Amino acid sequence: MKKLIFCFDIDNILCISPNNNYKKSKPIKTNIRLVNLLMKNGHYVKLFTSRYMGRNKENKFLKGIKSNSDFYFDHSFRMTQGNLSENFALCNYGVDFLAAFNINNIFGTQFHPEKSQSNGLRVLSNFLKS
Repeated sequence: MKKLIFCFDIDNILCISPNNNYKKSKPIKTNIRLVNLLMKNGHYVKLFTSRYMGRNKENKFLKGIKSNSDFYFDHSFRMTQGNLSENFALCNYGVDFLAAFNINNIFGTQFHPEKSQSNGLRVLSNFLKS
């Protein structure tokens, strides 16, 4: 049997989060059973989601992007804020995690700008202009 890759969005496909309150998320058990069956049969499953991103202050790479804009994340790994005191953006998915940071000449994102539609294009454009 040929192994296939299936992609699912977490929000409203695998769980319901009333008013984007992720602490109150509830699983959609029938859909989760389907995903588990696909994996049991040897298929690959990728989980995708987009989250609202806020930030602590204006940053040249995030110029022109409103706080709480959507960005595309496709994994369950996360970075913590650590000792960053400025030039970072946070996202919340039950807990706050680092979505982007800028230290001197280093700019990093946890999200995928190339998959984040107009917001991602703006980040890439700002990066190229800097």
